[in-house]
Amino acid sequence: MFIYRPSKDMCWGHALRPKNSDWRLVKKNLEDFLTKYFQILERKDDSKYMIRWKDSVLPNIAWPAEFLEPDQQKRQEILFLFLGERIGLPLGLYFPISPQEPSSYEFIGRFSACAPFKMSPKHFSVVVRIGKKGALADRKPDADIITRLQTVLD
Repeated sequence: MFIYRPSKDMCWGHALRPKNSDWRLVKKNLEDFLTKYFQILERKDDSKYMIRWKDSVLPNIAWPAEFLEPDQQKRQEILFLFLGERIGLPLGLYFPISPQEPSSYEFIGRFSACAPFKMSPKHFSVVVRIGKKGALADRKPDADIITRLQTVLD
């Protein structure tokens, strides 16, 4: 599983693209993007969305077992903030797809092309199991994964 978490996202978010567009058009494009890839679970003040991936858009689904337990399924939800000319993903954007599958990279490329913000390979991490108990942690991807991400995101 991947996680996309820009370091500055906690305070500034990502700039929306295209810049200097009509605000109503930007808002419509953002909503079209969200409804294409996500179920909107909750919406507050046209600026705060609680979303979840649509399973039908993902090429392969690789949620860790912890995310699938009934009392832990809230972990599949993503907080998405519309901040005027910026968007924020304060808890990151989990991609529940396998880093080993070629279809995952094709999907990330298509997703990035549709996204109303520019994605960068440097903001991706891979979720792995660590320690004796197999706790989940996100780690920097290896060189092969970075290369594959750069290929689809550039």
